[in-house]
Amino acid sequence: MLLETLKIIHLSSILIMPVLGILGLTIFFKNKGPKWLFISFFAFIFFCFNYSTIRYFEKPIRLTKEDIVGKYEVDTDFYPGLNANWQHNNYSFEITKNDKFILNHSNGSQLSFDISWSSGPPFLWSIKNPNHQIISNQVTLYRSHFNFYYVFKSSKWGNMFFRKVN
Repeated sequence: MLLETLKIIHLSSILIMPVLGILGLTIFFKNKGPKWLFISFFAFIFFCFNYSTIRYFEKPIRLTKEDIVGKYEVDTDFYPGLNANWQHNNYSFEITKNDKFILNHSNGSQLSFDISWSSGPPFLWSIKNPNHQIISNQVTLYRSHFNFYYVFKSSKWGNMFFRKVN
């Protein structure tokens, strides 16, 4: 919500502030009114600040291996409903410090796989020799400025969205 509001302000300033700055400079040089020079200066400063702020928030976070290691659960906020609730209640996974991917099922069973890391950033990982329908495809990482999540394409249940819980 905050990012969308900032983008609207940013778009408005991209369109309005340069026009206001040029108009202020034009009037200043014609009439020599110091008020217009101040308006032009303010428009320029606001434009630069707004642009740099938005650019900062558009950059995705840079993940390290320490950021990724931990437990993950299905996030039911992406597509709420019975399927997402079932996925959340039945599956979770953990990435360990010793390069293991552990897929947990609610019945107590666990499948363990070795993972390999890219040279990063963002320190992507892949599962060596996957043989389960949830992890048979490449895992996709989505990052924003504040958080990240993984999407697994299950051959039985479609996309499964996992977020780190600790």
